[in-house]
Amino acid sequence: MAEEKRAVPPYLPFKTFRTFIEGLAATGIPGRIERGVLPSYSGGMVSALLVTLRFFRLADDDGKPGPRLERLVSAEGDDRKKVLREYLQDSYTFIFNDSVNLSNATQTQVREAFEVVASGDTVRKCVAFFVAAAQDAGLTLSRFLKVPRARNGAPRKRQRAVAPRNGAAAAAPSKEIGTQDQRLPPTQAGTSRELKLKSGGTLTVSATIGLFSLIPTDREFMFELMTMLDKYEAKSTPAHE
Repeated sequence: MAEEKRAVPPYLPFKTFRTFIEGLAATGIPGRIERGVLPSYSGGMVSALLVTLRFFRLADDDGKPGPRLERLVSAEGDDRKKVLREYLQDSYTFIFNDSVNLSNATQTQVREAFEVVASGDTVRKCVAFFVAAAQDAGLTLSRFLKVPRARNGAPRKRQRAVAPRNGAAAAAPSKEIGTQDQRLPPTQAGTSRELKLKSGGTLTVSATIGLFSLIPTDREFMFELMTMLDKYEAKSTPAHE
């Protein structure tokens, strides 16, 4: 008998899943989870969310919610942690079958376990979701386990200072450079962005803090938000513009 193919575990950011559950608790569970009821999610994020719902058996292949989703959404506080812990244990069977002891497991051991069901950078994303979810559910984890971060791109090259020619004195820096830093301290500098909506009107998103002042969690959220805005704007802009 051929070995049954295992489903790919969740690979979206766990905080996105948690926000989704909290949103359902506030607004109610729709008759079907689909793109139309998730207007703020990109197509790729909706697909990743549906993978997560099917993996935990919270919804069927058509996106129709089941009793397990209702139970998770209706639970609050420690009760929700308990339900999440139960769902982790009965869904990640390749982890909770004594092959990996989470109390002393290393990062490599957990990654190797996920390489059986995923490949490429999806492995890192799957591990990141699992570790974050396990922490949120109150599971005992090894001190060697961390939420893996995305790999950074190639480091930027430092611009070399150009020495003045013929012994001329170096030019004084332009007053326009760093104007914003002169007006506000680095921790208060901010930015804003205006987006034209397809249905008319505009959406303005503003931040009152500089990116370099953000903690890693907030910085990751900001980058995801900016990426979503870029994708929406690209889809809304005619090709000839």
